[in-house]
Amino acid sequence: MKAERLLFVIFVLVGVLFIVGSTLHFKTLFTFSNFFLIPILLLYYRCRTRKLFRPIAVTLVLLYIRDVFLIYGFQSNPEIIWTSFLLAMFLLFLSLITGFERSKVHPLEIVSFLIMYGFLTFLFVSLSELVPEVLPGREISAYLYLLLLMFLLAGCFTSYLMKSHLASLWFMVAASSFLVSEVSLFFKVFILEDFSVNFFYPFFHVLAYYGLVEYGVRRRRTGKLKYF
Repeated sequence: MKAERLLFVIFVLVGVLFIVGSTLHFKTLFTFSNFFLIPILLLYYRCRTRKLFRPIAVTLVLLYIRDVFLIYGFQSNPEIIWTSFLLAMFLLFLSLITGFERSKVHPLEIVSFLIMYGFLTFLFVSLSELVPEVLPGREISAYLYLLLLMFLLAGCFTSYLMKSHLASLWFMVAASSFLVSEVSLFFKVFILEDFSVNFFYPFFHVLAYYGLVEYGVRRRRTGKLKYF
């Protein structure tokens, strides 16, 4: 079995352990799989291509740091968790902006834009109404957190419709999975924990990270910025 295929199988197995551990509250299983999920994915990424798209590799490292510290609770390490998240989002937005390609917009695509933007607006307003109750004194941070996730998905969706190719498709898959995962985590930590939230968070968490690797494999440097 080739190293690439072996690493993919290991990643899937660790991902399943992560999902089961999170959903069924097996803390030891969840912690173990959380420590190995991204390192194995990075090794798989390295086997897939000789030329890493460095911003995505660094993004995964930053998200790994955040995930590790989240194990010990948000309240115990808010600065590290928040900083690593913001830096990861910064790199993702730079990847999005530097990879954006213009093209003519079909009238039907305008309808798609309106539907997506309308849905994201509705989601933001709905979640924003809960923020003052569950995070008093941290409303600005929570609003920024939600806006970054939604702007990223909106940007990836726009990029895909403007110029459809596998890289933009996988970026959109990663961004949408990341939004579902993070919103589920938001509910899990601050609002209400039930089976659906416990399942959606780890499942889309794993899918988002895999989507980022698939995007990184297909993303070509544009030269607009160094490493991008």
